[in-house]
Amino acid sequence: MELSHDASLSGDLRDVLRFADSLSQAHFHVSEIVGAVHGDRQLASASRVILRYLMAAGPRTVPEIATWRATSR
Repeated sequence: MELSHDASLSGDLRDVLRFADSLSQAHFHVSEIVGAVHGDRQLASASRVILRYLMAAGPRTVPEIATWRATSR
């Protein structure tokens, strides 16, 4: 039995749980699509994010990318 069907929970909480379930299912579907698109390139998710950023923002230095990611080099 799913938590979102528990009658003891408030309506708002059930709605949030249903949304979380839907979001989780969407995440897995998108992950499957990304895997199919990228195939055996073995790019980590973080690498794909950085590549998308560089495509949109243009060339950046490592320190600029680190600042954008709020990480150290």
